[in-house]
Amino acid sequence: MKGSIDVYRLDDGDGKRERPIYVPFSRYRAIYTTGEAKENLSLPLSMVPNEPPGGAFHLPNSATFCLSYLEQMKHHQHISKTHLPLHISLTSSVTMGSLVHFHESDFTRETRAAHIGQRGFTVWFTGISGSGKSTIAVALEKELISKRKLVTYRLDGDNIRTGLNKGLKWSAADRTENIRRIGEVAKLFADCGIVTLTSFISPFAVDRAAARKLHELSEAEKERGETPLPFIEVYVEAPEDVAFKRDKKGLLRMQKSGMVKLSGAGKSGDEEYNIPENPEIHINNDENMTMEIAVKLIIDYLEKRGLLDSPPDIATAEAESAKRVKEGQDIKEKRLLRELDEKDAAVKAAVAAGNSEQIEDARKSAALAAGALKSFIANKHRAIDEAAKAAEEAAAAKAAEAEEANKLAQATRAEAAKLAQDLATYDAETSARTTAN
Repeated sequence: MKGSIDVYRLDDGDGKRERPIYVPFSRYRAIYTTGEAKENLSLPLSMVPNEPPGGAFHLPNSATFCLSYLEQMKHHQHISKTHLPLHISLTSSVTMGSLVHFHESDFTRETRAAHIGQRGFTVWFTGISGSGKSTIAVALEKELISKRKLVTYRLDGDNIRTGLNKGLKWSAADRTENIRRIGEVAKLFADCGIVTLTSFISPFAVDRAAARKLHELSEAEKERGETPLPFIEVYVEAPEDVAFKRDKKGLLRMQKSGMVKLSGAGKSGDEEYNIPENPEIHINNDENMTMEIAVKLIIDYLEKRGLLDSPPDIATAEAESAKRVKEGQDIKEKRLLRELDEKDAAVKAAVAAGNSEQIEDARKSAALAAGALKSFIANKHRAIDEAAKAAEEAAAAKAAEAEEANKLAQATRAEAAKLAQDLATYDAETSARTTAN
């Protein structure tokens, strides 16, 4: 069966804000996403869950849209049709997850650090507007680059909003998305070995926790033999009167006067700044604090953690990384075996229930799980063969090198013997001439 789904923009009725809608009728489904619509988007129906939680499901668009089967959706309260229908194929069985495959690198974080000579990590500055976090971040960046000679990059709130996040506004939802993106970018920078400094109000504790979680090891990263990325939260606290004096942008004044409503701009309000409970570093940036002391507090902490030390040499890093990769592969193999057992059990349960549709779906899932395990084992054997071949080639190269060295030694000894003989002959001839004279 083929068909199309109409697209509807959602708002609160006043046209000022967009929001997801919770569809009250179970006989049709609605899904939404955020951003601008893309015309001629082709999307398999199988990407749409039968019972999306709260009527919500993310699509590869970017504005908030609701998609529904039924024509009467456009008569639903607060929904207006704003786009031509996007035609969506209802025949494909491709799922969103199956389209994404992680492309592994030849380097782990450990071996990359050994090659480039430094480790990557994230220093996350947080504090109300005017607390001085950006000023301290700039000073720390200068210390790390100029004196420590470490590749360092600073992500600043205003700078990011001129490019990557320029489409985001100042609502709580947009601020959460702003921090989510920064957390992902910071992780990428730290992952490639860069010392990453982020300077954002990041008012909500849950968003900061999510950024921290990104730097911890995921199950997939464990299976790849990775090491966690250090995440250092620096809470820059300042008395509100001091923050008001430093608040060059005037956010606190505008917030206090009611001119604007900015979530997390200050320590009080409907959406107040959530003070960190257990930051790695707490800087009381009052009028008595100097920039030198603030930077030293951070440097001392980084040195204590060993984050500024040179990484181990390449050979040591590769040996340690190889151990972790092997451990990770064992973890992955156990997971794939467990998933296959679960899928096989689901097939048996579906057969016992006599539901032909469930049986077909369960068998497809089991076949995918079996294929994943088969592919993993094949890749594992291929890697073993390649490692054995590399070892043989290395041994052969060493043997050839030893043979060449032996030949060179023999030639050197022969040349030395000839030179000694020539010298003896010369001495004899010289002695004979002397006697004759």
